[in-house]
Amino acid sequence: WDTQLEYHEANDIYYPPRNNRSLCHYLQQESDEDGIKVIIDIALSWWYKGVIPYYLQAQEQLKQTHRRKSLFLCYEHLVNPFEQEATFHLMLKHFFPGRNTSAMQMPTKMKALLIQQQQNHSIYQGGHASTHDAKVRTRLRNLVVQFDQELFDNTVATSNSVFKC
Repeated sequence: WDTQLEYHEANDIYYPPRNNRSLCHYLQQESDEDGIKVIIDIALSWWYKGVIPYYLQAQEQLKQTHRRKSLFLCYEHLVNPFEQEATFHLMLKHFFPGRNTSAMQMPTKMKALLIQQQQNHSIYQGGHASTHDAKVRTRLRNLVVQFDQELFDNTVATSNSVFKC
């Protein structure tokens, strides 16, 4: 995983050496500050870098055809019980443009799968899981904001505003 840290190499951001540790062990053993920098770098290098070109292509396609072939959703919108129904109808409108989809119900199998995902999402306590402690979560989020501004040229904030996540 450490060979994929592109911002680290390009911007001379210091991370403690990997020393043959897995990412999970690395995050457990290093400081929160170093761990957050690595997580940001991985997210930017592996995820945002791959998704943003597709998103921009979909935006251009929308300008030309007034219809997108791709729909971007956040995982949280699918597992959040308060947003599932709206997300389902957004998907229907995308896949069936011009049709009245308001009366369509979410399939039972899909509901069951989402309920299972909610349970897995809420009870998962693996070694690299985030804590539910509000103070810790706020402190970690503040570190992301700080390092995004100081080291990553606000790329996380810009990407999140583009995807509305």
